[in-house]
Amino acid sequence: MNSNSRVWASQVDSVTREYVNARINEELKPIRDDMTALRSALLGIREGSQGDVGQLTARVNDVEELLRMSSSRVAKLRQLANEE
Repeated sequence: MNSNSRVWASQVDSVTREYVNARINEELKPIRDDMTALRSALLGIREGSQGDVGQLTARVNDVEELLRMSSSRVAKLRQLANEE
């Protein structure tokens, strides 16, 4: 037998109802605060990961570009790198 909470709320005096609501909110506040902190941390991780993925993609693109170069150009790049 499920009944609507509004029906029960009308059966309880307002002072008791406010007290119960205040106690529930008091108990839920730490959980809400933890959820907010976790959400912020997850958003920070997401932003950092997106930056890392962007850098990795750029590096892969550079490697692919190098692989498409002719062997003579790769040899010239190797020679330039060894001079520095």
